[in-house]
Amino acid sequence: MTTTDQRPPFWSAAEAEVWRRLFDATLGPAVPSDLDEAAAPVFELPVPPGAGPVEAAIGVRASRRDLAGPVRPDALATVLRGLHRPGRPGEPSVPRSGGLAALTPYLSAVDVIGLPVGLYRSDGRRLVRAQAPGDWPERAGRHINLYLGRAGQDPPPAVLLWRVQWRPVMTRYPCCGLLTAFWDAGVALQAAGLLAEEAGLAGCACAGLPPADLVTELGWSPWERAFVGALALGNPDSSGTNN
Repeated sequence: MTTTDQRPPFWSAAEAEVWRRLFDATLGPAVPSDLDEAAAPVFELPVPPGAGPVEAAIGVRASRRDLAGPVRPDALATVLRGLHRPGRPGEPSVPRSGGLAALTPYLSAVDVIGLPVGLYRSDGRRLVRAQAPGDWPERAGRHINLYLGRAGQDPPPAVLLWRVQWRPVMTRYPCCGLLTAFWDAGVALQAAGLLAEEAGLAGCACAGLPPADLVTELGWSPWERAFVGALALGNPDSSGTNN
C-alpha cells in the first residue's frame, strides 16, 4: 500500500497533502458511517412527471442568482431522481469520469415545502436526515451567498452538495484523485443544472463550498470527507441575474 513516504512523485502538492492527512495519526474525530443515519427521519421523494427533451433544457439553461422560495418537493425530485439509476438506489446514472461511486449528493434544505430545515443524504428515491446542527443549512447558505453576490440576503431555499470520500478515491486513483473527484463533480453539476431547468427551477453552481469548520460540525474530518460541488436552487425570478 502507498504511504506518505511512498507517494507517487507526479502528484500535485494538493494531492500529496490530502494523502498525508489521511494517513496522519491525528485525523481528528471518527468519521461516522452512512449507516449511522439509518434511524434518522426518511422522506420519500415524489415521482416527477415524464422527462422533457434535453435540447430544450440546454437551450434555455442559465445561471440565476435570484432564488425564491419555497421550493416544491416534486421539482426537487426531478433533480435528485435524475441523478440516480431508476430502481438502483445509491448508484448515480450521470456520466462519471472513472466510475466514481464515492461522490454522494446531499440536499441542504432551508425553504422546501413539507421538508424540515436540515441536511439530507439522497439515494435518488429518499432523503435521509444527516447528523447536523439545526442551523447548519442557514449558515452554509449564507456562506454560499458570499460567492453568489447575495450577501445579506436570505440563504438559498435549497442547495445540492456533492460529498466525496477521499480515502477510496485516493486509493483507487493515486495518480489523479483530486482531478477525478472534481471532474465528476463538474459532470454532476452540469447534469443537475439541466434537470433543474427541466423542473422549472433556477439554479447557480457555486465555488463557495462549506469550509472545514462547517464540515467538522457534521462529525467528519475534512481530510476524510468534504464537499466538492454545490448548486444553489430556488424558484426563478424575472429580475434574476442570468449568465
